[in-house]
Amino acid sequence: SLSEAYPAVKDSDPIFAEKIYSSISKTIVAIKQSINVEEQVKNINGFERPAWLPQETASDQAAVLILGLLPYYQWTGDTVIFKYINQLSKGITLMQEGDSVTAPYGAFLSWENSWHAWGNNQAYTLLRTHDFYSDRGNLNSSLKEILNFYPFAKNRSLSVFELKLHEGEIVLEGIHQYPQIAYNIRPMVFACLEAYNITKDSLFAIQAGHIASWLFGDNPNGQKMYFRESGICYDGIISENEINHNSGAESTIEALLTLLEVENNPIAAKTLYEYISNKPK
Repeated sequence: SLSEAYPAVKDSDPIFAEKIYSSISKTIVAIKQSINVEEQVKNINGFERPAWLPQETASDQAAVLILGLLPYYQWTGDTVIFKYINQLSKGITLMQEGDSVTAPYGAFLSWENSWHAWGNNQAYTLLRTHDFYSDRGNLNSSLKEILNFYPFAKNRSLSVFELKLHEGEIVLEGIHQYPQIAYNIRPMVFACLEAYNITKDSLFAIQAGHIASWLFGDNPNGQKMYFRESGICYDGIISENEINHNSGAESTIEALLTLLEVENNPIAAKTLYEYISNKPK
């Protein structure tokens, strides 16, 4: 948040901007002290995993870290941070498993051998790095997940699963549909729209609209989660028969971020509005 805010306020409020810059600088010092330059790999139940991400293999945390570091690098040109962004991106790509025909169909695992939908920003983050690197590796990895895993995850309404090796084959175990929350949806929508921004392929914008329809009832329970009249979003779907009718900051913010991005893309917005218009009352 601070790295996004600094360039926005540095001209209009230089005193406040200096306080922001001071806080960011202290954080960057701490980050640089924690950089693992060895890029070691560890074996976890038969899978090779990068051990230089936060918590060794937490690619979801690495993705959030990159999103904070990218703006900082843009206005400082700090080469150490640039190399660290590249290192984290490399680790995220190594957490990807499967392809178009093999489970889990290009999913970026969240930590060790497990995946969870909430905060699954890896594809979006790698797409955000696209303009910084000359190779297409990050782009291709992201599109693999978006094109292959996202439809699979949406059709199965996945929330959690774990990978195991069974006689040399990858199998999905510990599969859960719940909880279903807005924080599951927003990262996928952001990734699809960023893919559209880069490729200009309308397929990705349409996909974003379809995923966002979760907010208006296209979910396992067929229940509306976001309410335009008040702007609130329910905290989640707990089970087949239970909705959490609380509306905390996270759920509402994630829903609003999703809809703001969809409304900024005419193709995605048209797809979503068609769903809303045609949904039985």
